[in-house]
Amino acid sequence: MVAWKITAATGVALISISLITLFASLRFDFVGDHDGYLIAAAMLGTLISAVGLLGWAMKLEARQRFMIAALVVAYPWVAL
Repeated sequence: MVAWKITAATGVALISISLITLFASLRFDFVGDHDGYLIAAAMLGTLISAVGLLGWAMKLEARQRFMIAALVVAYPWVAL
């Protein structure tokens, strides 16, 4: 079960790092030529975190799966 958590956390970290770097490149033009790599890293991070969350959810009870699904759906709206 720990492996799924690590997989999900790795995906989220990859998304976060790539998006932070992308936003920094909009303000400071030091990463301008590598935006494609950062977008690809964000997409890969999304895939990795989705696989990790699905694998982690398979090990949980129905109530816990519902809580994770609610957090995944609600978090982007709360972050706005």
